[in-house]
Amino acid sequence: MNDHESPRSRARRKQDVLARLEHDEDLWVATASTDGGPCLVPLSFLWDTTGDSRDRDGRGAANTGTGTGTGTRAGVAAAAGAGTEAGTAPDRGTVLLGTRRTNPTARNLTPGGRVRLSLGHTRDVVLVDGTAEVVEGHDLPPASADAFAAKLAWDPRDRPAWVYLRVTPRTVKAWREENELAERELMRDGVWLV
Repeated sequence: MNDHESPRSRARRKQDVLARLEHDEDLWVATASTDGGPCLVPLSFLWDTTGDSRDRDGRGAANTGTGTGTGTRAGVAAAAGAGTEAGTAPDRGTVLLGTRRTNPTARNLTPGGRVRLSLGHTRDVVLVDGTAEVVEGHDLPPASADAFAAKLAWDPRDRPAWVYLRVTPRTVKAWREENELAERELMRDGVWLV
């Protein structure tokens, strides 16, 4: 992009962000230890839009309260598996990562769970700030685990040394050049602004 190109609209930037989340395979994950030591690593990921991934703030699939859970994972996974439209919304999802439980990235996410993700290069930046939770392989809904394995051609759910990290986006910013800085914020407090 050169200085003479017009900035993208926020709506166009949101479309571009969602395309990257859907199609890219790797991103940068930034965490910090309890004493403030930074950690930045590349990890493969899945943009998980299966309904279960979006129930964190009540805007995802219906919280049905069925199954053995209290209406979070079990009920939402059942609703998503039943073919609801809410289970396929491309702009409502979480970022699903896999890493060894002993790696600094996984250790840094407990207890606070704050994380920053970055996609793209320095001339096409996407920054996602979110909260992460560690999910054991046997606790991850099968639809999410199957989608992760299919996209990335590996399946960590039966490997005891590995865990999933599920990141719920809270802030999303995207820009290419200086002329897009003014409207770079696309999501605030978990809500898309466009």
